Amino acid sequence: MRYLIIGNSAAGISAAKAIRRKDVEGEIIIFSDEPYPYYSRLLITCFVMGSIEKSQLFQGAKRLFQDCNIQTKLNTEIIEISPRENKITCRDGHQFFFAKLLIAEGS
Repeated sequence: MRYLIIGNSAAGISAAKAIRRKDVEGEIIIFSDEPYPYYSRLLITCFVMGSIEKSQLFQGAKRLFQDCNIQTKLNTEIIEISPRENKITCRDGHQFFFAKLLIAEGS
Protein backbone atom coordinates (compact mmCIF):
# COMPACT_ATOMS: atom_id res chain seq x y z
CA MET A 1 0.00 0.00 0.00
CA ARG A 2 1.23 3.51 -0.74
CA TYR A 3 0.72 6.25 1.84
CA LEU A 4 1.32 9.89 0.93
CA ILE A 5 1.70 12.54 3.62
CA ILE A 6 1.66 16.22 2.75
CA GLY A 7 3.55 17.99 5.51
CA ASN A 8 6.98 17.44 7.03
CA SER A 9 6.37 18.74 10.55
CA ALA A 10 5.73 16.88 13.80
CA ALA A 11 2.23 15.82 12.71
CA GLY A 12 3.42 14.32 9.43
CA ILE A 13 6.38 12.58 11.05
CA SER A 14 4.25 11.17 13.88
CA ALA A 15 1.74 9.88 11.35
CA ALA A 16 4.48 8.25 9.27
CA LYS A 17 5.90 6.49 12.33
CA ALA A 18 2.44 5.29 13.36
CA ILE A 19 1.76 3.97 9.86
CA ARG A 20 5.09 2.16 9.84
CA ARG A 21 4.26 0.44 13.14
CA LYS A 22 1.05 -0.92 11.57
CA ASP A 23 2.37 -1.59 8.06
CA VAL A 24 6.03 -2.61 7.84
CA GLU A 25 5.97 -3.07 4.06
CA GLY A 26 3.89 -0.16 2.80
CA GLU A 27 5.48 2.69 0.88
CA ILE A 28 5.44 5.99 2.80
CA ILE A 29 6.29 9.26 1.06
CA ILE A 30 6.33 12.63 2.84
CA PHE A 31 6.04 15.79 0.72
CA SER A 32 7.28 19.22 1.77
CA ASP A 33 7.60 22.45 -0.14
CA GLU A 34 10.56 23.35 2.10
CA PRO A 35 14.11 22.44 1.06
CA TYR A 36 14.96 21.05 4.51
CA PRO A 37 14.44 17.59 5.97
CA TYR A 38 12.36 17.31 9.12
CA TYR A 39 13.56 19.69 11.83
CA SER A 40 12.38 20.70 15.27
CA ARG A 41 10.34 23.88 14.89
CA LEU A 42 10.48 24.27 18.68
CA LEU A 43 14.26 24.65 18.53
CA ILE A 44 14.23 27.50 15.99
CA THR A 45 14.19 30.07 18.81
CA CYS A 46 17.25 28.43 20.39
CA PHE A 47 19.03 28.51 17.03
CA VAL A 48 18.20 32.17 16.44
CA MET A 49 19.44 33.02 19.96
CA GLY A 50 22.68 31.15 19.23
CA SER A 51 22.33 28.55 21.96
CA ILE A 52 22.38 25.61 19.50
CA GLU A 53 24.02 24.92 16.16
CA LYS A 54 22.00 24.63 12.94
CA SER A 55 22.84 20.92 12.69
CA GLN A 56 21.02 20.30 15.98
CA LEU A 57 17.73 21.37 14.36
CA PHE A 58 17.95 18.31 12.09
CA GLN A 59 19.25 15.87 14.67
CA GLY A 60 17.98 12.36 14.05
CA ALA A 61 15.95 13.11 10.91
CA LYS A 62 18.13 11.19 8.46
CA ARG A 63 18.30 8.15 10.72
CA LEU A 64 14.54 8.23 11.34
CA PHE A 65 13.79 8.18 7.62
CA GLN A 66 16.29 5.37 7.02
CA ASP A 67 15.20 3.27 10.01
CA CYS A 68 11.51 3.60 9.16
CA ASN A 69 11.99 3.36 5.38
CA ILE A 70 10.25 6.69 4.75
CA GLN A 71 10.88 8.59 1.53
CA THR A 72 10.84 12.37 1.36
CA LYS A 73 10.15 14.68 -1.54
CA LEU A 74 11.54 18.08 -0.52
CA ASN A 75 11.07 21.29 -2.52
CA THR A 76 7.90 19.70 -3.81
CA GLU A 77 4.76 21.80 -3.85
CA ILE A 78 1.47 19.97 -4.26
CA ILE A 79 -0.85 21.93 -6.52
CA GLU A 80 -3.73 19.51 -6.98
CA ILE A 81 -5.35 16.67 -5.10
CA SER A 82 -7.65 14.40 -7.10
CA PRO A 83 -9.46 12.19 -4.56
CA ARG A 84 -11.53 10.33 -7.15
CA GLU A 85 -8.38 9.30 -8.99
CA ASN A 86 -6.32 8.82 -5.81
CA LYS A 87 -3.55 11.05 -7.05
CA ILE A 88 -1.74 14.27 -6.31
CA THR A 89 -0.01 16.55 -8.77
CA CYS A 90 3.16 18.48 -8.00
CA ARG A 91 4.08 21.88 -9.41
CA ASP A 92 6.77 20.23 -11.57
CA GLY A 93 4.10 18.04 -13.20
CA HIS A 94 4.93 14.77 -11.45
CA GLN A 95 1.94 12.81 -10.27
CA PHE A 96 1.79 10.31 -7.44
CA PHE A 97 -0.96 7.80 -6.86
CA PHE A 98 -1.95 6.73 -3.36
CA ALA A 99 -4.02 4.27 -1.41
CA LYS A 100 -4.16 6.63 1.59
CA LEU A 101 -3.48 10.38 1.77
CA LEU A 102 -2.93 12.50 4.86
CA ILE A 103 -2.71 16.28 4.78
CA ALA A 104 -0.66 17.23 7.84
CA GLU A 105 -0.02 20.92 7.25
CA GLY A 106 0.15 23.54 9.97
CA SER A 107 -0.26 23.17 13.67
